[in-house]
Amino acid sequence: MPTITKDKEYLLHKLEELPPELLQEVLDFVEFLIIKRSGIDYSYLIVQQKSLEKIWASDAENLYEVRMA
Repeated sequence: MPTITKDKEYLLHKLEELPPELLQEVLDFVEFLIIKRSGIDYSYLIVQQKSLEKIWASDAENLYEVRMA
C-alpha cells in the first residue's frame, strides 16, 4: 500500500478521535493550507478588512445584535 494512502487512513483515524468542537478548527487549517499552496496572493483581503474595521466597530452597524423591544 502506498505511503500516501496509509497517511490518509491514519489522518482519518485521528479525525475520528477528535471531539466534534475541534473538527471545524481542523477544517479551517486544511483550507488555510490549500490557499497557501495555491500561490494566490490574498493580502488584498487584509487591506480590505482593515478598511472595513471602522464600519464593523460601529454600534449602528452591528448586524448580529439582537434588539429586544
